[in-house]
Order: sequence, then C-alpha cells, then structure tokens
Amino acid sequence: MRYVIIGNGPAGAYTANWIRKKDPDGQITIVSDESYPLYSRPGLPDVLSGSKLPEKLIIFPIDWYKKNNIELILNTKAASIDTESKNIITDSNISLDYDKLMIATGGKPNRIPVDGIDGKNIFTLRNLNDVAEIKSAVENNNGVIVIGGGLLGLETAYSFVLLNKNVTVIEYFNRLLPGHIDEEGSYKLQELLECLGLNFILGAEIKETSDYKNKKRVLLKSGRQISTDIIQISAGITPAVDFIRNTKLKYGRGIIVNSHMETNIRDIYCAGDSAEYNGRIYGLWQIAMKQGITAGKNMAGDHVTYKEDIPVVKLKVAGINIVSIGETELDGLEEHRLNTHDTNSYNKIFTLDGTIKGAILIGDISLENVIKEDIGKDFSIIRNNIKAE
Repeated sequence: MRYVIIGNGPAGAYTANWIRKKDPDGQITIVSDESYPLYSRPGLPDVLSGSKLPEKLIIFPIDWYKKNNIELILNTKAASIDTESKNIITDSNISLDYDKLMIATGGKPNRIPVDGIDGKNIFTLRNLNDVAEIKSAVENNNGVIVIGGGLLGLETAYSFVLLNKNVTVIEYFNRLLPGHIDEEGSYKLQELLECLGLNFILGAEIKETSDYKNKKRVLLKSGRQISTDIIQISAGITPAVDFIRNTKLKYGRGIIVNSHMETNIRDIYCAGDSAEYNGRIYGLWQIAMKQGITAGKNMAGDHVTYKEDIPVVKLKVAGINIVSIGETELDGLEEHRLNTHDTNSYNKIFTLDGTIKGAILIGDISLENVIKEDIGKDFSIIRNNIKAE
C-alpha cells in the first residue's frame, strides 16, 4: 500500500505514526513545505523571545522518520492532484502515486486587505523560518505594532516585550480574545498585560500602511496615525488548500470531511487546519493531532470515528495562565463565578438550562481538568465541590 501525506504538522505526522503502527510494511511518503521535521508550532513565540532554542521544539526528529521507514521530503509543496489517476505533482516536479492520500496542509496566515500591507518589515509568524526573519529585522529596531489581539498575537507581542521593544497591539474588536473569553475576562486580562508593558488600541480598523522617513506608518480609519519600525500581523489563518481548487474535492472554508476524516473522494482524507468538520475549523493543535490519529487508523484499514473534542484554548504570557473550555458565548448562558484567594484570578463557569457548557479560567487554573470532565453534567451536582457562587 502506498500512502502519501501532504503536510507534516500534527495532523500529517500523527497520521503517518498511526499508519505505521497498523501497517508495518506500507510505503509512507510525507511532503512538507517546511525545512524541519515535526515541531511544536505553539512554541514559536518562545523561540522569537530567545527563551527557547529552535531544536527544543522538535517532537519527531529526523531519526524518528528513518526508524519508522517514512520518507520525508522537506521544502516541497504539492502543486496539483489528479484524483482519477491517484497522483500528485510537487512544485519541484516530483511525481508521487498513491493508493491513499492524506491532505494535512494546515493553514496560512491571513494578510489583512489594506494598501501597503506587503511592504518591507511587515511579517507573519507561522514557522521557524519566519522567526529567523523577524529576529533579524527587529534586532536593530525598537518599535513594534502587532495587528491582532488573539492568542498568537498576544503571545508574540509579549515575546517582543522580552526583547525590550516598545509594543502596541491593534485589535479590530473592542476587547482581547473575542470568541474565547467574555467581556469581563478580557478587561481583566488587558489590565494584567498592560502591567507587563503592552499597549493596546482596541476597536480599531486599519485603513493603510505606508513608509515614512524610514518608519512604518499605520493609518487607522479613525484618522489616527501610529509610527513604528516593525509590523507583525496575527490576524488568524485560512486553510492552505488552493492546490485542490481544480479537483472535485468538496470544500467550504476548508476541505469537507466526515467523522472518519474522509473527503467526498474515495481514498482521500483530510485533517487538521485544512479540514472542515461539522462546519468548523478549530485551528487547535490537540484537535489536529486527534483528527490525524483517526485518519491514520482508517487509512490503514480500521473503521473508527472521530469524536468531536471539547475545544480547550490555552495561553500563557509571563506566568499568566488563561484557559477557555467549551462554549462561553452561546445565547442564554448563565454565569457562575468561582471563589479564589488570588485577587489576580478570574474564574467563571457557564451553564445552559443547568448543564455545564464551558468555563474561563485566568490566573488560577487548578480546576481545568475537573471542569473538562464535568462538561455536559448537571451543575447543581458539583456546585458545592468547586465553591461556585
């Protein structure tokens, strides 16, 4: 059996891992557009700040692929797929035939649609090569604007603070981490981050960027102008699936898959940030890994079903832990504050018709595992055990 996997992030690498566990003799080839074997992408801000070396992020070293008889082709992109003849062609004109194909190309950073956004000293952060470029550019500069107050934006912004840079975060919404934590929690987080040296401009829309006297200038639609040296864009991701547009694979935002991680075309699977399951693209490492495991087992002959995980979003900046579990913004949710002795902590559980749906934990996150296990349970049963109001 010939297995070809496009992409070597958590979805692709764990697909290969489980294929090999189930099929010791199959031929496995991974095509990756990166220069490194599987590494922890969430650790990129730590490499940027200098608190970690790049090699410390490696999860599966090159020897792991050799030991498992997996061919890893780096610095190579899939250019096209012929789903009839079961063949892919890469950008370096390598031809690979497959019996079963996994698409795990992940996401690409969004570039906001404004004039001047592709100029010099404007970056996105998605891989280790990006880190090297940003560190080189920022070395002799002081001012940094980070566009985007989401998870990656905040972690990256604090990395620049650790490099002794003057950092301003510009966020389109009027609060931080919209979609992950509620309004009150956002303000609490903002207060803590401002004490660490971060500056924020919230509820702001960018009109254009331009060069002015050896500086980058950001013009907001409000008319306000901000000068800086470096612009870092952290505006989310888009599934990297452009190369499948001329095929019959069904896609919405990402490639549409069922609970077996199968696409609409037989023997083609998809998982991770390039996959759309039940109308959602999660963009979370643990979910991509679990989807890859499901796909790998099924590609090797099993018939297992992916059980949709409870989304858990984590952020840690300068020792401040933030965890968002499950649903926190559904209509009709009731809020329940959790008692804590830490005045810098903000803990809250959300219920719907008496059932626990989600939680936000900032600072003291000791109840994280307890709450994850209790999602979907009757709140009244555990209320006293967790000292909720």
